[in-house]
Amino acid sequence: ILPHWDPKIAKKYPTGIIQAPDHVASPNGIKPKRGLYSSLDPKIMSQQMKELKDVGVTGCITSWWGRNSHHDDNGPPTDPDAIKIAFQAAELHDIKISIHLEPYKERTAKSVCDDITYLVENYSSSSAWDNRIYIYDSYITDVHEWDQYLPSDKHCPKREDVQLIALILEPKDIETKVVAPKKYNVDVNQRQHKLFDGVYTYFAAKDFTKASTPSNWPEIDSLAQKYNLSYVPCIGPGYDDTTIRPWNAKNKRDRQHGLYFRNMWDSIPRGVKKESDGSYKKNSIDLVAITSFNEWAEGTMIEATEDENEGELYMNILKEFQW
Repeated sequence: ILPHWDPKIAKKYPTGIIQAPDHVASPNGIKPKRGLYSSLDPKIMSQQMKELKDVGVTGCITSWWGRNSHHDDNGPPTDPDAIKIAFQAAELHDIKISIHLEPYKERTAKSVCDDITYLVENYSSSSAWDNRIYIYDSYITDVHEWDQYLPSDKHCPKREDVQLIALILEPKDIETKVVAPKKYNVDVNQRQHKLFDGVYTYFAAKDFTKASTPSNWPEIDSLAQKYNLSYVPCIGPGYDDTTIRPWNAKNKRDRQHGLYFRNMWDSIPRGVKKESDGSYKKNSIDLVAITSFNEWAEGTMIEATEDENEGELYMNILKEFQW
């Protein structure tokens, strides 16, 4: 159970460790339909990849804490074999794997470039390799620090081999934290002057940030087009992390038996736009990400549950979605 950062608020809520199998860190203690499992089990990972492929999912984004098996402050170090197992399972079922580079202690623009080199050298030969790398909390690193490394092959030798996708919290982040700093009097559509190649919104809780507010998605799409960026909107089935953050009830979003999920999908900007000269321009979205498949502790999972009222509901809803 994660304490609130304000000690005055933290003392009002319980602390401790949620210990499986008697207790599970998920809303109402709900468990996977397949039972409790480890993502280090190759058979389980292969089953999950097949299930996703069967409902039309083309890729997975897997969390990773850097080449030295870093971890965040909320858990033990990640097993270095985890990413290998994910790639091996994905290869079996024609699923692509992208990396979600999580924050870790002393993460810098330079360490990210070293991570990029490691990933390209070790996984780009896999048939499951997708060269998109999503940088969670990218805005924590100052834009001028990113600027020292990302546009330069000298400092980031494998930069041209990947697409770096930045997390944004609001539309204006695109112009202040994603493209080149305004000190440049250049065309930011030129590849050498872009810091990142695209943006994503991550959060499944609608209105948690301005970027995760569907009414702002057309503006994000417009800015992404302006700067020749890809835009990955993220949708989810709901949100409830009160098992691990009991002080965060205000951000709970009811799943509404699939309605929340469908409404988020329907909010995504689509198709082409007619320009003033009569021509048509495709929007900046070429894929949609789902938060998440199995983030059980935050109640964003679409994986089949043991709950008889949900079961495989969200996996079946995915079959309805057409892009």
